[in-house]
Amino acid sequence: MEPDRIVFKDRQLILRGKTLLFPFRLAELVAILGPCDRQWKRENILSTWDQAGIVVYEEFPNAPVISLSLSFQAKDHPFSPTCPFSGTIRFGGVELSAQSICEDLIAAGLQQDGLLPFLYIADIDELEIIAEYRDGLTDFSINK
Repeated sequence: MEPDRIVFKDRQLILRGKTLLFPFRLAELVAILGPCDRQWKRENILSTWDQAGIVVYEEFPNAPVISLSLSFQAKDHPFSPTCPFSGTIRFGGVELSAQSICEDLIAAGLQQDGLLPFLYIADIDELEIIAEYRDGLTDFSINK
């Protein structure tokens, strides 16, 4: 399967030719990606798609998804995908990938955080977009 190309614009997340309006329900994402590989139920519910490199958060079952994260690098958390997200996300008119540089994040409209300089943030229409950059783009999250 070729890597995913995701587009995020105006609260719309376009993935594999299907459009989701953020925040969406987990069942809508399952209809596109298939069942998640595992769920981590603690304070929130985290659903992980290992091969896609995607994690989503719900506050409780059947609640709207409050966060979607693309993991561009492997991490050592129980809920982290076993494979990194190998595709791209188009945000702010810029294609972002694991090979993106800080200037790409700035060109996409993200601003470097003054307190945590490895974070790049944008607030858009009641959503917070966070990109983590540590010697490369490590995570890209859309949060309600």
